[in-house]
Amino acid sequence: MKIRFENASMHFGDVKAVDELSFEVKQGEFAALLGPSGCGKTTTLFMLAGFHKPVNGNIYFNDKLVNKLEPEEREIGMVFQNYALYPHMTVMKNITFPLRMAKVNKEEAKERAIEIAKLVKIDDLMDRKPGQLSGGQQQRVAIARALVKKPKLLLLDEPLSNLDAKLRLETRGEIRRIQQEVGITTVFVTHDQEEAMSISDKIILMNKGRLQQHTTPQNMYMNPVSEFVASFMGNPPTNMLDLEWNTEKKRVQILGTDFAINTNAIYTEIIEKNEFAKLSIRPESINLVENGKSSIDAEIISIETIGRDTLLKVKCAGKEIRLLTEFSDTLKKGKIIKIKFDEDKINIFDTKTGMNFDKTKPFDKGM
Repeated sequence: MKIRFENASMHFGDVKAVDELSFEVKQGEFAALLGPSGCGKTTTLFMLAGFHKPVNGNIYFNDKLVNKLEPEEREIGMVFQNYALYPHMTVMKNITFPLRMAKVNKEEAKERAIEIAKLVKIDDLMDRKPGQLSGGQQQRVAIARALVKKPKLLLLDEPLSNLDAKLRLETRGEIRRIQQEVGITTVFVTHDQEEAMSISDKIILMNKGRLQQHTTPQNMYMNPVSEFVASFMGNPPTNMLDLEWNTEKKRVQILGTDFAINTNAIYTEIIEKNEFAKLSIRPESINLVENGKSSIDAEIISIETIGRDTLLKVKCAGKEIRLLTEFSDTLKKGKIIKIKFDEDKINIFDTKTGMNFDKTKPFDKGM
């Protein structure tokens, strides 16, 4: 099922929880609703579910307007953050509960429950009760219960938030596997950008109730439409540095330094006219070099091991910069090194609007 928001809003008193939101999720896509706490992502999910009705704008399932449809009329399956399993019922009874409510006969309900349990790999747990299951197993029961009705839309409200880090990694992969095997359109709410990037086809990034960008994870990471998107996406976070136009040398450089940045003609002209701008460069797009044009001296002020990579925090010309590199015994705190930016990976933002200067980047939808 394809879903579409057209300028849909949800207000609670004077609070605009969702403000004129427009996006589309195609049939069979896995879309992540992402953003900081309070951005409106769960409210958006509840609008899809029918728990909240939009105060204005429209919501469509395929081409059918569903603004006034009740949740039970929407052909959805939903997995809540706390799973909402019945503790006194076995796994079998939890899974078949929505079928019993729909008056499906006992034998058919049992067959469908076993079929979906095999899909989510809990068919050996059918006689247990939720209290006898791990967090990951409970979540699979909740997914099975949501899917057993054969819905056309699956909604997941931060389903991994109660799991430990290792189990989160395992389970998010399982959710993606199940979604792809069933082929169901899925909307997944999370505040974890790494989680969203790892399993979704598209990310719908929100802030303060409004859409910030809607595109593929890779495009959002590499081509953010705004300073907010660039700063929110990525861990470790991007480096954000002020730029200025040097009138005497007629070049763009990092504010307060003599570090020139080679920008294309469009950037240069805009920065010259606007005087100030901001540069975003990811830690992995800064390289250690022996010597070379456009390199700059930097002092290592901290070293942190992140798995196979090493995160360096360096200071150059009074600015602190983070960069990722391979481990080396020669890297010591206080050492002076040379760094060079991969200028193909730079994004530059207008200081006044916060928007990306480069209008040629392949954005899907921005603000």
